[in-house]
Amino acid sequence: MGRTAHVVIGGGSDNRSMAADTDALIEELAQPGDRDTLEEALTRGYAQALSLEAERMRLDRRITALAAGLVADGARVTEVTELARRRTRADGELMRLREALLLLRTRLRSV
Repeated sequence: MGRTAHVVIGGGSDNRSMAADTDALIEELAQPGDRDTLEEALTRGYAQALSLEAERMRLDRRITALAAGLVADGARVTEVTELARRRTRADGELMRLREALLLLRTRLRSV
């Protein structure tokens, strides 16, 4: 079993700060700007999307590792539940960000 399987993931504060980052970035993407500003925002948006995808993969690995050991361990069931909740939030953030990036890409083409 890899090292990731033994890492205990906290209560989700990373998801909350990531959501705040996504909200701020989406707000920034909606602002008017010149081509350079739009391209910079698009680059930051793609970086944020990659970060969200990495978080989803970490959560998936941890859920898989925990699920392999689920028998009657209440603590593991609780952790899997929390991880699944965080995974769902990351999915939502990624979907919102991708939509905003698509709009910005379209806007950038017309500048």
